[in-house]
Parts: sequence; C-alpha cells; structure tokens
Amino acid sequence: METKKYSRRLNVDFKEYINILTLYFNRGINGNTLLNEKIMKREQELENPDKENSEVIVLRKETDSELMKYRHWLKCTEEYIDNSDEIVLKIIKEVYVFRHANIQAMALEYYISERNAYRLVNLWFEGYRDYLWKCALAKK
Repeated sequence: METKKYSRRLNVDFKEYINILTLYFNRGINGNTLLNEKIMKREQELENPDKENSEVIVLRKETDSELMKYRHWLKCTEEYIDNSDEIVLKIIKEVYVFRHANIQAMALEYYISERNAYRLVNLWFEGYRDYLWKCALAKK
C-alpha cells in the first residue's frame, strides 16, 4: 500500500497575500512601510494642485478604489497579525517576506517538524485570505 505524499510547498494561491505582507513589513527610504508610502503617494495624487474645495478632495479620497484597497490591506493585516501566533508569523516573515531563511531552517529553529511548519503556514495564509475577504464583505 502506497502512502499519501504531502505537499511540501506553499499553496500558489497565496502569492498575492505574500506581496501584501511584503508591502506591510518592508520599509522604504523614509522609514515608513511600503504600504504606508503607497497610501501617502495615492493621497497626494488625488489632491488637485488648483486648490479645489477641500470637500471635493475628501470625497475623491473616500471613493478612490486604489486608495480604498491599500487602506483595507493595512487595516485588515494589522488586525490579523495582532491575533496571530508569534512563531508562525516569524516563520512567514523570515521565509516569505524577507527571504532570509528556508522553511526547513525555521522549523528546526522552533523545534517543529517541516511537515507541521508547512501545515501551520498554509493554515495561517488560509485564515489571512479569509479574513481579508470577510472584512471586505462586511463593508458592503
């Protein structure tokens, strides 16, 4: 009887969420996160140099889909990370965000089997994906 093989890789569906985490954790030249820099840059783009009415600028900022997306990512990521397991979060940051280590080395560092490390990371990303969607749907 042949045993089932387990997946030793991260689900490819999570590439988008790794990119969001990269924006959230990595810092730019001025010390802000890349995600905060994108938010500030987009807000500046929406401000009209002709000194339009401030109400029009506020309305434009509240209805801009790109700015809303960045703010959604920031808010939901902060909330999800605050409630996450520290060890799993450290593994994700080192392996997928900063790319300083591989999953095998991080599993050894925290005395977790490699198989369990992959399982925990996949579960974390599934929860993160679901949380982002839940927050988006709750706004509507």
